[in-house]
Amino acid sequence: MSNIHTENPKFPEIVRFPSNILLELNKKTPIRNILHILFCTGLFILLGLFNTQYVPWYLWPLLWLFQGFMMVGYLSISHDGAHFSLFHRPWQNLLCGRLCSLVILQCFSVYRAYHMEHHAHTATDKDTEPRGEFEDLKDYLLCLSGIQFALDISLTGWDTLRGKYADYLKTPGDRSAAKQDTLALIAWLFLMLMFTWQAPQLTLNLYWGPILFYFPAVIYSGLLEHYGCEESINPLTNTRSVRPGRIFNFFDWNAGYHAEHHLFPAMPSRSYPKVASILGSSLKYIETSYFQFHWRLIQQLLNKKQAHRNLTGAIS
Repeated sequence: MSNIHTENPKFPEIVRFPSNILLELNKKTPIRNILHILFCTGLFILLGLFNTQYVPWYLWPLLWLFQGFMMVGYLSISHDGAHFSLFHRPWQNLLCGRLCSLVILQCFSVYRAYHMEHHAHTATDKDTEPRGEFEDLKDYLLCLSGIQFALDISLTGWDTLRGKYADYLKTPGDRSAAKQDTLALIAWLFLMLMFTWQAPQLTLNLYWGPILFYFPAVIYSGLLEHYGCEESINPLTNTRSVRPGRIFNFFDWNAGYHAEHHLFPAMPSRSYPKVASILGSSLKYIETSYFQFHWRLIQQLLNKKQAHRNLTGAIS
């Protein structure tokens, strides 16, 4: 491949795509995105209605689990809105990102600033995303529960209201937007509580039940993105991609193509499968499924615990 450049100027020598191919890959499809959002939202609502009307209460969590994974799609949509890759106009991306963030109890402006800082400093000391590895299986399971993730969201919102802003909220505009989004989130919670008062079972199946599973689902799907990867500025080696299949990719908006995203962060996510086919075997870390990654990680942690026991026994 020659006569080419990457979209990201930080990595001009890593991957080179012809400019005409980049132009094609960067084409936005706003109508298709709207239809995609409407379909996923409609299916989500239908599942909640079906659960309420036809499923015994003790089986409700089975559909909540699936709906929880569907809600990860709202994080992907807000993510793409933060990168301005959904629609042609910036305000349309920001509006869509804000609305989807409300659904998953996320302050969009805080998330956007946090995420852009992550892209600017991936796998470095300034990276906003957690680094390091789990000490044992207990640490892993606590992380996978999503409890800490949910607490972090709540504490960030509380700090924002108190005027205690994160370091990545650098400008007065960032801080003002963060406070406005946090107030909007409080209004959303109040609205959901009002719906709960009027229709408790329906709201449980349409919102509270699924969101309980959303928090562990987002950890399950997001943990592998950088865990255990090389600490470098090279997206081909500091980021992991996963190929979970078309159905999961549809509801997750191709979020599994994470290394491709770090190479071309402003590119519409629909184009990442094409990028992956061009890259071929250039990526260092590729998983065929999320389960495969987590199963291997669990085995590693169990082996680590057994090795520690053996060492302790030998010393004693």
